Amino acid sequence: METTTASYLYQNIARQLQRLWHHWLSLGPCLWCSQQKNQAVLLCTSCQQALPRFTGDAEFSNLLSLPAIANHITHKHIDTLLAFGPYQFPLDQWISGLKFQLRPELARLLGALLAEHIETTLSYQQSKPDLIMPVPLHWRRLKWRQYNQATLLARIVSRRCQIPLAMDDLKRWRSTNTQVGLGGQGRRRNLRGAFRVDLRGQLPEHVAIVDDVLTSGTTANELARILKKAGVKRVSVYCVAISLKR
Repeated sequence: METTTASYLYQNIARQLQRLWHHWLSLGPCLWCSQQKNQAVLLCTSCQQALPRFTGDAEFSNLLSLPAIANHITHKHIDTLLAFGPYQFPLDQWISGLKFQLRPELARLLGALLAEHIETTLSYQQSKPDLIMPVPLHWRRLKWRQYNQATLLARIVSRRCQIPLAMDDLKRWRSTNTQVGLGGQGRRRNLRGAFRVDLRGQLPEHVAIVDDVLTSGTTANELARILKKAGVKRVSVYCVAISLKR
């Protein structure tokens, strides 16, 4: 009983500290230019407008319609690909900070950017997803990092776009080596059997996968494949950034 009470108090204190930290970030200087701002947001107006991004019109509502992107990523099982912008400065720095430098507060900024972009472009897509799922982490990596950056982003997208969130339906059962430096066949072989769908009921027709950055598309395509094998008809991929370097 005492252990349970102590654990509850610790979690409550951690939540309060996180709220204070987010409040301080909102009132502090712009995360990009470091100039003081008047709004309770993380970026000043000038930096928000200067961010590298894909426009929210019909041309970019599905990046797979652009040969320059579709021809260089694996997307056989993906129906729609949506990203806020290209993986370049400053998005690459913020994603790296969220992913490798234990800065979960950056998810608030990146999640808001992605959610706003999704809201803008959903009107051009055939249908709004029935459910969103974050790309899962293996439990060893989750234990080290203490959070899954894709889950943090997916929570914000779910709340802002009013799309139900399923955090535990996709599982990463096998730890894999890094995909960096691997070719197409090597990446697919590395992910073979790494993911499973934990069915707790019938999956809806349209599911969106949320992640921070898409490079080769191999991971997202493998997740889309096993989701369709489980009965999903349409799979979209929503990510903050997409790498255009090949």
